[in-house]
Amino acid sequence: MQKIVLNIPHAGTEIPLWAAREMPLPQDELAELVDFITDKDVDKLWAFVGKESKQVAAVSRIVVDTERYRSDADEPMAAKGMGLYYTHTPDGKPFRLRTEDGYRRSLALYDAYHAALEEKVTACLTEHGSCLLLDCHSFHDRMTHTGYDPATFPDVCIGVNGAVTPEAQRIIDAFRAAGYTVKVNEPFAGSLVPLRYWGDPQVHSVMIELNRRIYDNADFHKVQKLCEKIYETLCAPSCIV
Repeated sequence: MQKIVLNIPHAGTEIPLWAAREMPLPQDELAELVDFITDKDVDKLWAFVGKESKQVAAVSRIVVDTERYRSDADEPMAAKGMGLYYTHTPDGKPFRLRTEDGYRRSLALYDAYHAALEEKVTACLTEHGSCLLLDCHSFHDRMTHTGYDPATFPDVCIGVNGAVTPEAQRIIDAFRAAGYTVKVNEPFAGSLVPLRYWGDPQVHSVMIELNRRIYDNADFHKVQKLCEKIYETLCAPSCIV
């Protein structure tokens, strides 16, 4: 096991039957929503990392979004129907009928995901004394709901909690050296840390958001190789976390 753990919460596309029953949409509209909201192929970009060092959600985020806060009272997006239990699309259209059974099932999936992620971070800490969590995502230029003009979207968005850490700077430098534009905390900000380890100086977290335009094409393997190079650099003994 490496001193790095990956979190890939939004690449899943599965919609269990119980959740599909809550979504009275025509199949083509549901498929379009899933495509829009999914971090497309991010799991494949990071496929070179062993399963023991990454947590990947198979279920679509429209069923349960494990990147949100557990409590709607703590989650700003809950007011827009996009807390851990989505009822509205990013443009504000209702698509899901909220049920107590559905919410209970979604919450169970949420808790299981976070328990597994926390377990991997704990194992990493036990073995190495420190852990770097890479929060892996993607976005695309049709996301007009971010509050930023899509025309200003970079190729890569790096999210940090507070100051840019040495690990984050290495990632930024690697993407820029490869010719990609990079912004910090724009159009998305911050990076997930398991609540148990929030504020723990031995657990660092960096979010890597890749614009689909740089890899959803013939350059997929080029970007994957770059991710692999970055990963290997961060894993090197000379890289102190």
